[in-house]
Amino acid sequence: MKKRSTIVLITISIIIFGVFTYYSFSTKANKETDSIVTDKNGEVVEPLNEDNGNMGH
Repeated sequence: MKKRSTIVLITISIIIFGVFTYYSFSTKANKETDSIVTDKNGEVVEPLNEDNGNMGH
């Protein structure tokens, strides 16, 4: 019984360490859903609306 509880505690600690490592190394860019697009002059370009379905056709 002591061996089983030791294995369970080690497994839980490995999982907690893995989750902590994952969230500490994830960057802000990975968490954002929208990306910022800039033109060649460095100015921010607004994203297209979803209404513009067949623009150019």
